[in-house]
Amino acid sequence: EKEGNKVNNRADQAKSRKALAAVGTAAAHDKDENKVKKEEEEDNNENKEEEEEEEDTDAVAETLLEQAALLKKKRENLTANERAKQQQDDEEARILREASQVQTNALQAASELAKGVVYKKSLPTSWRCPKHVLKEGEQNWEITRKKWHILVEGKDCPPPLKSFRDMKFP
Repeated sequence: EKEGNKVNNRADQAKSRKALAAVGTAAAHDKDENKVKKEEEEDNNENKEEEEEEEDTDAVAETLLEQAALLKKKRENLTANERAKQQQDDEEARILREASQVQTNALQAASELAKGVVYKKSLPTSWRCPKHVLKEGEQNWEITRKKWHILVEGKDCPPPLKSFRDMKFP
């Protein structure tokens, strides 16, 4: 029975946290930044003593279950604005993780990804950069890269070209 009550209690807590986060997000958008900052400072001052007590209990927690229970208590003590900020930070972190994964796998076929193929050498090519682009020089290339938000890594990176026509493929 106790486990059933705990599960129901956890579900209720999760629902209430989601509702409070939604309310907190809407409230944060409606208020001025100054008001939000003042409220956060007041909340931080009020919760300072509680945090110090919780830090003392963190040192005592030995098992993962105890640590999880302490984290849940901390989440319950957060204000609506703090919950909204934490939720936004978590979402941003998730998006960054997905974006970094896409960037590393963007130029590989699905079959290569599935097999775990890793290329260590560049593929040989007979293409050479057109002379008029080479004459522009490194400074102009850097200006173009900054303007078009082109990020490059590694050695001997080719200069940025604005179109495929500029590549002058045979």
